Amino acid sequence: MEEEQNYIEVKDSDLRIETEETFKRNFTLNRNDINIDNRTVSLAFSSEIPVERNFGSEVLDHNESSVRLGRLNSSAPLLVNHELEPVIGIVESARIDTDKVGRATVRFGNSDKANEIYQDVKDGIRNQVSIGYRIHTMEKIEADEPAFRAVDWEPFEISLVSVPADPTVGVGRASEENFKTTIIEKEPKMDTPTVEVREEPAIDVSKIQEEIQKKELNRISEIEAYGNEHEEKELAREYIVDGRTVPEFQCAILEKIANRKPETVHEIGLTPKETRNFSWLKIIRALANPADRKMQEDASFEFEASRAQAQKSGIDPQGAFVPADVIYGQKLQERADLIVGTDSLGGYTVQTDVLAQNFIDVLRANMVFSQLGITELNGLNGKVSIPGISSGSTAYWVAENSAITESTPTFIARTMDGKTCGAMTDISRNLMLQSSMDVEAFVRNEIARNLAVEIENKGLVGDGSSNAPTGVNSTTGVTHEALATADTPLQADIVAMWKALASNNALRGNLAWVGASTALANMMATPRTATYGDIMILDPNVSDMRLMGHSVYASENCVFGGVNKLFFGDWESLVMGTWGNGLDLIVDPYTGSSAGTTRVVGLYLVDFCVRTPKSFAITTNP
Repeated sequence: MEEEQNYIEVKDSDLRIETEETFKRNFTLNRNDINIDNRTVSLAFSSEIPVERNFGSEVLDHNESSVRLGRLNSSAPLLVNHELEPVIGIVESARIDTDKVGRATVRFGNSDKANEIYQDVKDGIRNQVSIGYRIHTMEKIEADEPAFRAVDWEPFEISLVSVPADPTVGVGRASEENFKTTIIEKEPKMDTPTVEVREEPAIDVSKIQEEIQKKELNRISEIEAYGNEHEEKELAREYIVDGRTVPEFQCAILEKIANRKPETVHEIGLTPKETRNFSWLKIIRALANPADRKMQEDASFEFEASRAQAQKSGIDPQGAFVPADVIYGQKLQERADLIVGTDSLGGYTVQTDVLAQNFIDVLRANMVFSQLGITELNGLNGKVSIPGISSGSTAYWVAENSAITESTPTFIARTMDGKTCGAMTDISRNLMLQSSMDVEAFVRNEIARNLAVEIENKGLVGDGSSNAPTGVNSTTGVTHEALATADTPLQADIVAMWKALASNNALRGNLAWVGASTALANMMATPRTATYGDIMILDPNVSDMRLMGHSVYASENCVFGGVNKLFFGDWESLVMGTWGNGLDLIVDPYTGSSAGTTRVVGLYLVDFCVRTPKSFAITTNP
């Protein structure tokens, strides 16, 4: 039995003490030993003052050879009340001084909990210091009462504690019921077995240290990975040093992405004049007539801009790029020297519909998403990881001197990677030969309108198949409310959808309803209850339709698999990302050649994700 770890050997004695417990002692922290600039505190963690244990008086020997300081000097954790989490700092150094006192310098981290405890220390509210230690070997001291000197002992963590475990003695210590220790007399010259009292399993300190180190390494590696992926290495290093969590860093990355201007990602540096002079029709005509030298020369500037965009983004177009500068900032102004509507001043020759918005503005204008207030990330570059929450944390009431119940929100990571959306429009030969700004606007608006319809459709009901994005309807975690009557949400269904969000604390943000016209029309024709047969679920006689106090919008993009759906949610939680590679134009002069039309296809990179799935409820047919 000599090799078991749960014994403290007593040198030169026929005794050994059987215990599996970790011992603790408390000391008082001096506020004058705080270094505000370095966030460090110097403190005493041990001395040779005797402490009464149930096996006798215990003295910690403070000769340097008696104390194993390896763990403390290997960045041992600074804890609160000896709890393994959270780690609020580290031990920078530990030593045994000539006055037989163990002293250490600890440094606080920068997490919310660390800052909270550090402030209490500076204010003098927390001044109790405690250490956790194990005794390996003791010597029996000759005295009237049993007394032992620990000649081989090992401290492994330092804690700030709220209240000493036993205030009845000069130096605080852990409660005696925690030390169920047995003294066993050894009979070294006899083989008869001794009677042993088995206690509770020992705390495996090395395993605890290993788990803490493993968690810390995982935290560092995850933050570094996110930082490398999004080219935020300096920010990652800052969060690692400050002891911040992975979810905190994810949110910081999201904020960085949301604040990026698209022009700084893939713009090619066109001047405002060059941006205004970029002609959609010139490049379309040149692509449709590759053998026409004059049309190629007319579009030389446009082709040069396309090549610059390809070089900037590292992607070759299938046709030709409309640069990101033009997509995000094209402005054509009215001619100031002509007055519209006045014949003598050229009113009949001036277009009344000029190109007054950029392509992105037109795209938004054709989507109900622009009214719902979804989150837009424009001008992205490469894959983007969006942090979200699938379930929230829980608050608790805590009794005095008690530890709070740990509650951790469930974080999810949504990765967005640009998926190609294509929309086409057919342009007649005569229209394509025009040089009017109206025609420029018409071509741009047609491409934008067709793209908007398809993009919004996949943002709502995309199922992730055929290289398309996954929309709200197919996102895991979204609430689906089964209707009693197909395509007809009843009043009880509306209340159930509202309750689904309310029970998840999700009644916040940009709340609104979006439904297919069939579902909305059925609600206009269905009474709320049989008692009030003249009051419909949805009032058809008002322009601003509302349900449960929130606006209602109609969109045929809410139809999926023949089911006319109704959506309710916080639309700010829906993220639409677009990539700053420009718009790829492909011209097909052959498909409609018999009808004298040229087909123009616009390819655009876009993707969606839902940050908080529980922020949405959607109807489904029985």
